[in-house]
Amino acid sequence: MLSGTLAFAGRQDDARAVLRELEQYSAEKYVSPVPLAVTLAALGEYEAAFARLDDGLRFRCPRAIWGKVDPRFDILRSDPRYADLLRRIGLPQ
Repeated sequence: MLSGTLAFAGRQDDARAVLRELEQYSAEKYVSPVPLAVTLAALGEYEAAFARLDDGLRFRCPRAIWGKVDPRFDILRSDPRYADLLRRIGLPQ
C-alpha cells in the first residue's frame, strides 16, 4: 500500500496524508486493516498498529496470515502483543 511505502521511505507527512484519505474512504468502503497497520507501525504508532491488527483478526482479514513472515512487521515482533496476535490467528510461534 502506498502509505506504507511512503512511511518506510521516511516520507512521514506524505504517508500520514495517504493514511488519512484511506481512513476517510474506509467509512464508506472496506479497507483492509492489515496494510493500515503496516503504515502505522512504520510511523512508530504502535498502539494504533496493534489496534488495526486486532481489527484484521476480528474481520478475518486474509492478509493477517502473512504476519508470521511479512518483514514489514519486523518492527513489532519484539512486542509480546505480536506473539499473542500470531497465537490468536493460529500460527505457530
